Amino acid sequence: MINADGSGSRAITATVEADDLEKVNGGAGAIDTAITENLPAGMTYGGQKAGSDGAAIYSFAIEFDSQKDYEDKVIGILGAGGVTDIETEIEIAVADSVFREGVSVNENFTSQDLLQWLVEAMVKSGIVDDDDKDDLTEIGKTVVEVDGVGHDTPAKIEYSDIADYGIRYLNVTTEGVGTGSYVRTISYDLSRETYARDTGAYDEFFKKATPKGGTLTEPDEASTVWTIEFSAKDEKQLIEYTNTALNSESTDFAVSSETDGDDPTMFHTSVIDFVDCGQICNEDAEVSSNLVLPKGWQGDNGGSAGEDGWSMPISHDPVVFDHRVQFESVLAAASVAPSGENTLTIDYVLSVENADLVGSAMQDFLEPASTVADLSVDAGKDAVTYMITVAGEDAADLNTRMSEYLPGSQYSVVESDSSLFTRSYSVNMVVALPRDLLSGGVADGITYRVDLPGGASVADSSDLPKGAKVAGNVVAVSEDSPSSPEFRVDASSPNIGGIITLGVIVLIMLLLIATVVFLVIRHKKKVAAAGASSELFSYDDGQTTPGAPVTGTSSGAAAPAWPQPGTDPSSGSPTQTAVIDDSADRSSRPAADDQSRPMSDSVTERIPEADSDSPTEVLPPRPPLSPVE
Repeated sequence: MINADGSGSRAITATVEADDLEKVNGGAGAIDTAITENLPAGMTYGGQKAGSDGAAIYSFAIEFDSQKDYEDKVIGILGAGGVTDIETEIEIAVADSVFREGVSVNENFTSQDLLQWLVEAMVKSGIVDDDDKDDLTEIGKTVVEVDGVGHDTPAKIEYSDIADYGIRYLNVTTEGVGTGSYVRTISYDLSRETYARDTGAYDEFFKKATPKGGTLTEPDEASTVWTIEFSAKDEKQLIEYTNTALNSESTDFAVSSETDGDDPTMFHTSVIDFVDCGQICNEDAEVSSNLVLPKGWQGDNGGSAGEDGWSMPISHDPVVFDHRVQFESVLAAASVAPSGENTLTIDYVLSVENADLVGSAMQDFLEPASTVADLSVDAGKDAVTYMITVAGEDAADLNTRMSEYLPGSQYSVVESDSSLFTRSYSVNMVVALPRDLLSGGVADGITYRVDLPGGASVADSSDLPKGAKVAGNVVAVSEDSPSSPEFRVDASSPNIGGIITLGVIVLIMLLLIATVVFLVIRHKKKVAAAGASSELFSYDDGQTTPGAPVTGTSSGAAAPAWPQPGTDPSSGSPTQTAVIDDSADRSSRPAADDQSRPMSDSVTERIPEADSDSPTEVLPPRPPLSPVE
């Protein structure tokens, strides 16, 4: 008998016919004694009563509050009779909702199995022979009683009178595995005919089934699917909200991770994902559950990959996924130079939490095996950056080093059509990042970048990878997968060497011009100086004595010297002025240079004044003076 709340009782009646009682030492009373002395826990004894034709009737019952209570008592009773080869399976369902109505009971054991303890007790007490114990019991009639009405059923009870008005297809999709927080979407497919039975009751269910903060989407005219979506901060809340959405108490979800013993950068994550929609789904409903996993995760012991994620078995057994740690971002940047040093840097960025998980294993994994590259680690507050630097003396050297550190990588810078002012060149690059390392995924994608020299520009962008962007002298493309796009960048930049050469030429020309100007100015100054000095004079012998003293003679004493230039004549001795007659015919003078010019017809000379006591002598006329060159 099953009650509406799932409680009930299992009643068992054992009848011993009069002919069989004659084979029992002590008769019906001996059987009653064996029962009272060996009754297992979980079963009650209703006593003995006489039946027709001298038969003895013994009654037993198993009272239970729930299916779980019933299961626990049955397992104990079977064990008391030595029945240990049955893996107990019990299903008791009482449906009284808009989705289902009726009772369903299913078991994989019989009443005879539940009374095997009595047979063993009768043999043990000696009231029957061991050779006869297999003939002591036989299966009688089995009935399931619902609402006072009995329903015949096989000895292993299989009974259901449930009318299904439930969900015919249910899907649960979960995102966020590996992050600690989750988003779950539950889709309910309900036929229009079923929904029309009681639209108000179905609407009320979906309203109550939507967890706090969740959203309910009703089907449009072309659909029959209701959808509830909600977020959960952790696994415990995910279970709570799912039970609300499915009117269940059986949801199970758990995630745990551990590192691989041989490869610390590899993780093994176990996921248990069990849902139960028995209260709202019809008996033949199709139920599925999918996990949306990070890229690179692969299950190895259950389920399969599908369009909506990993298809999980509805089971309490875990599915193990192998994967590598997820990166926050990856940047591969090449610093280009048409000549001179070229550099490639690769920044692998992990969250602090993931960096703590992998510990030093990530650094060991990335550490270059030779001197072709350098590794540095920058531990920030929110992230840890592992920077690889590969530097080459020129593009060819960088290509060699890249190929050694990252096999399959290529790098070249080829010049073409350069001029005095510009250098034109093509950059070709493939950075073959380690796919295994990045198989766990990159949250913000992988960015490949080419940094051109200062002042450079992209001349042709037709061969750039799809999605590449040009900003100033930087060309970059972001990828969601760890593929290695091939860059070809045609660029031009100022020809520094040519500009320097031109500058040297211009400087030399300016120096030459300055030198010429200087010489011209100097020559003009000399000419001007020569013109000024024509005021000086010389004797006709052509000897010029600028600044030399001019003397006259007087009897008895030498004339004093002339004052030197820059001295005040008045500070010297008194002077006399002599007028020299220059009226002689100039034609009688020696020929002068073409650049000379005639002097004045007379020259006034200042001569020292003779002492007052000495006689004064007037100088005789002198020959004409020749111009000073």
